[in-house]
Amino acid sequence: MDHLPSELLEAIFALSCTDGGRTGCSLALVSRHIRAAARTTRFHSIILQSGSGSGSQLRLLLSLLTAERAIDAPLKPRVKHLYVSSPQSDKDSFLRPFCRQYAGGCRPAEVEAQAERYSQERIAFVENLSLLLRTIAAEVETLCLAQSGDGYRWTTEIPFPVPEAQCGEFSALRELTLVGGGMTFSNTLTQGAVLYPRLARLHLVAAATRLARWTERAPNVSHLCVSDDRGHMYTEVARVARRDPASDETPIVFTGLKQFVVQPYGFARAEEQTILPWDAQASRFNEWQLGWLKENASQPFHLRPTKVLSSSEGGWEDIALREWLDRIEGGSGCWTMPSAS
Repeated sequence: MDHLPSELLEAIFALSCTDGGRTGCSLALVSRHIRAAARTTRFHSIILQSGSGSGSQLRLLLSLLTAERAIDAPLKPRVKHLYVSSPQSDKDSFLRPFCRQYAGGCRPAEVEAQAERYSQERIAFVENLSLLLRTIAAEVETLCLAQSGDGYRWTTEIPFPVPEAQCGEFSALRELTLVGGGMTFSNTLTQGAVLYPRLARLHLVAAATRLARWTERAPNVSHLCVSDDRGHMYTEVARVARRDPASDETPIVFTGLKQFVVQPYGFARAEEQTILPWDAQASRFNEWQLGWLKENASQPFHLRPTKVLSSSEGGWEDIALREWLDRIEGGSGCWTMPSAS
């Protein structure tokens, strides 16, 4: 391969670097010639998955990307596909029992020190992620921000900075997936400012957010998928499904919507876990509500059967990662529709 034209190598590497960075890392280790030939393409897709080292991974990525872009060359490395999930730490399992035991009261000094260090790690993660988003704002095409963990973590969720005005216009972004809560918006958005002019596909997974705000930011969304477990997004789904073009009181959300998918979720529980009455009925009630809404909707939507997630499938962040990888490799991801037959 050392004798192939660099243009041909770049084309090959561009088709290969769609696995979140593994191929790009491998290419950088083959030889100096291959490393140089893959320089503009090996950052095409990047996965920063939750784990005790995800914060340091983010810092290293920023450092490496900045150094590569500083090289005097006609073409710069570009990040086209990015998946990021918030970091998890072994401090979670250490601090959670103390959080429950000392809820509303004083915690031991050791716990307070651990909590303070963890808080600083979280702040640094958000700051570095914001910097990364600003760096790639004009080039990223698919983006997935996943809030890891569950609702019972000892601390509040890490607030992901949804790409906002301080990043400038995300002129190339076509698909955006948000998983979980903790998403923050900027309050400095100029009235009528369009931040995602090319965004066509928006996937919200257990992400409580107001869709009207997305209409302002991304008016050209044509595909919307809402994945929810206990009906937390029901009001927003209803806002889209029961819109009234003749009413000024109910503004139309996503006027150019062509595909609207709602995926209810339930969770398989271990036998030893206590199931509260609401937990036992939540999925069934949510499915009933959505079924009624589908029958009375002015904006048609496809209602999928409730999917029960088992522990072997992982959490929402794992499912979103698999769907994101499928999309950048040319698959349908969460947008798969049943055949007409």
